[in-house]
Amino acid sequence: MDNLRHTIDILFRYRRPENIRSVHSLEKSEVRHIDEKWFKSAYCHFYPKCSDDEAENICRIIDTTWMYPLKNEQSCSHCKNVFYIFTHFTSEVLCEKDGVIECRFEHLLRWHEMADSIGEDILTTSFLAYRDSVRGIENRCFFSWPWHINTDCKPLNDLYGRGLTDLHYHLQNSYPIFDLNWISLMNLVCDRTPVFSEIESSLCPQVFFGNKAHVYSSLQSLCIRAAVIRYKLFKNINNIVEEVDDDKWLTIDDKLIKIFQYDLQFLINRAKYQNGLRFGNFIPDYFIPRRLIKLNLIRETNATFSIMYGERMLLYSMFKKIYDAKANYYEEELFYEYLLIKSRFREEMVQINNHIGFNNFKQYQDRKNAFIKDTPYEDIIPYLSIHSSVANGNVRHIEARERLGESYREMVRKINKSDRLYSKTLLSGDDRLGNLLYGQNFDILRPHYYILQLHKGNRYFIDQNKRNEDSCGVNYTEHQCLNYKLRTKLQKIAFAYKDLRISSNSEKNRVVGIDAVSSEYGCRPEIFGQLYRYLRNYSAPCGDLFSGLPSLSNVGFTYHVGEDFLDLTDGLRAIDEALLFLELQNGDRIGHGLALGIAADEYYRTRQNTIVLPAQDMLDNVVWMFFKCRELGVNLPVAIERLFSTIYFELLNYIYPLFCSESIPPPYVYFQSMLLRGDAPSLYQMEDGNVKVIEKFFHFWDKCGCAYNNPEIITARHNKVARKLYYYYQYDWQTKQRGYKSKEVKFPKEYPAVISQIQIKMMKSIAHKGIGIETNPSSNFKIAQLQRYDKHPIAKFYNLGLTHNETELRECPQISVSINTDDQGLFSTSIENEYALLAAAMIKKTDAEGNPCYTERMVFDWLERIRQLGWEQRFHPMECH
Repeated sequence: MDNLRHTIDILFRYRRPENIRSVHSLEKSEVRHIDEKWFKSAYCHFYPKCSDDEAENICRIIDTTWMYPLKNEQSCSHCKNVFYIFTHFTSEVLCEKDGVIECRFEHLLRWHEMADSIGEDILTTSFLAYRDSVRGIENRCFFSWPWHINTDCKPLNDLYGRGLTDLHYHLQNSYPIFDLNWISLMNLVCDRTPVFSEIESSLCPQVFFGNKAHVYSSLQSLCIRAAVIRYKLFKNINNIVEEVDDDKWLTIDDKLIKIFQYDLQFLINRAKYQNGLRFGNFIPDYFIPRRLIKLNLIRETNATFSIMYGERMLLYSMFKKIYDAKANYYEEELFYEYLLIKSRFREEMVQINNHIGFNNFKQYQDRKNAFIKDTPYEDIIPYLSIHSSVANGNVRHIEARERLGESYREMVRKINKSDRLYSKTLLSGDDRLGNLLYGQNFDILRPHYYILQLHKGNRYFIDQNKRNEDSCGVNYTEHQCLNYKLRTKLQKIAFAYKDLRISSNSEKNRVVGIDAVSSEYGCRPEIFGQLYRYLRNYSAPCGDLFSGLPSLSNVGFTYHVGEDFLDLTDGLRAIDEALLFLELQNGDRIGHGLALGIAADEYYRTRQNTIVLPAQDMLDNVVWMFFKCRELGVNLPVAIERLFSTIYFELLNYIYPLFCSESIPPPYVYFQSMLLRGDAPSLYQMEDGNVKVIEKFFHFWDKCGCAYNNPEIITARHNKVARKLYYYYQYDWQTKQRGYKSKEVKFPKEYPAVISQIQIKMMKSIAHKGIGIETNPSSNFKIAQLQRYDKHPIAKFYNLGLTHNETELRECPQISVSINTDDQGLFSTSIENEYALLAAAMIKKTDAEGNPCYTERMVFDWLERIRQLGWEQRFHPMECH
């Protein structure tokens, strides 16, 4: 089946749309005849482990088998075409029970890879169209199923029914990002040049192969052409006759097609008002017929998924027409080109490339609503985000991360606005009345809670090549600490959230925690220490005799850390610093924490034990690891200790040359200066060459600038050399400049083994402290270096249920873990999908001899325990499951 999946990828993802339009005869039709020479070259290019002879054999299978109906279903037309390839795949992996499409659990991982590559809807609609064609069913009318289908696994479905939590859930990234952008673009095709220009610099490299066309079309030209094809297919499917000659738009040059976009928009608008169903105050898609309300096929209970009704109906209708042999080759080619353009656009909206790292993810995140912003579709994002998760009744508690503003009133306004948007009914008033007449009442949405989302920022100043000077020529970077602007912003947010917590507004009970998100590179946990300590230790002021004591809402603490890192050691240090500077304790959580469980030997083997880091981070990692090994009782081999000594003296002299001109501070003094980084830089002042610490405070915020709960930090604060090193680290421009320069180091072969021991000790310490970890399998799979879902370290964190071996149970730290979605719109997933993917991967996992590591019952018991841990981890204390 792998060859079949690769073939679908080649033909429906890596084929240039321009190649299809150049064909004008049945004999040369790209739908009916595969270019064997092109296909073999493309197959060997994208799957280099395949030889030319193997690719040639795959071509023969395509030509003799996969481009025809299934052998046991002769009632279908035998008209050879490329769309039958889908049926050979979907017939194996999908099934339909009582009108509901499900994935066969044993094929879930294959289904996930294929659906992730080209999208679920192409596969599900082709499956239904083929089934209906075989059974002689005229037409299907229901297309409002969830965005991600479930499996036929009964134990998993029973587990879902007992109630799921989603504690790591980014509200603005949890709607069907690609689908909504595509519908918006297909219905509002005009005046999109500024948007395409804005994202042009960050477009994915084109992955097409073997281009025969002389001109490469711009993405905007392709999408306008897709809108023309879509409207033309709409007319054909609905037997609409118009005097407008839209065929000419498909034969002109790509540059000229933009001229006709306004005429096309006029036709689309007319189709909307004549045919389209109104959702609230607008008609999202002219392809969704108004008559569906009267037929009771769209109602408030499935309104969330009905946004995709029109597009799914288009796909199904065309597949059905092709399988019934009622489509001519010209319609087939138009449909093929439409699917290829849609796939090209999807590459830009959903992270399906093979790159890792947060910066790759950020490119998708930055353009997630590029074609939705300032359109009516923007207002329904909160509705779609929440309803898509809770519509089936499985998810009963959501902690949605959201930027709520920098003032108390702004936070209240943002919560109220979001509540209005996700609580409103999506269908128009008249349509709701029709639903009530048909007795289709819908459940009230369960409330969700917010996590106040803080954003990290790069610690390095704007211009790294020269000092920033004001109009008077005064250097001001030396008077600003690292992340100065971010620290100022965090203070405003801390005061705003404090005001909300002590207020009488009911909204304060909806914001149950805080989190810091975004890239870890260039922004250490130390930046957030003052804010976390302030909000944790703040006590409500005493009320007067008549008002009584004000109530103070609870706040939970979590922090994104250990997911994206330039070096595994650096990721572990970031986790350790989060525990130290943020003073995380029992009941708090860590977001991701992958650095704790990633296999160190595999990680460093792929890098040949060579690491490239900024000099400052390299120095810090070496010193941290040396003293962490001492603290944890991990033996450091002589070769590594010697290398550390060399790196320390070399980099300390390089970064702090003036400071070290007289004598080089010993490593422990430098380590003490690292312990001071959780303190607010503003409390350290240079006077007569010495650095003093302010000890008298006029505001509780300033007092929280110092960490007083750790005796090592208090001791370090009394070391004048450590204080001075810390001051240089924060304020000296040349020190920061040199620290930013990259250094390369090759570590001895014993290095990964030492890291593995540190990981185990740190995991046990986290478990002892009662700190949980929010895992996000698909997010971690695509951002971090995980080759398979069974490589996810969640089983290293917690294995109760997976084994009965006493040694394995004792050696596992048994950290409280939960399964969550993170950015489900960008990763095209759902909470049910996350559980299912882990289950399928763990069941298929084998040992060195090829024997299964776990039975199905073990895996389901393990997941049930994790489901319960998710309820225990939630920050809101009053909800039960």
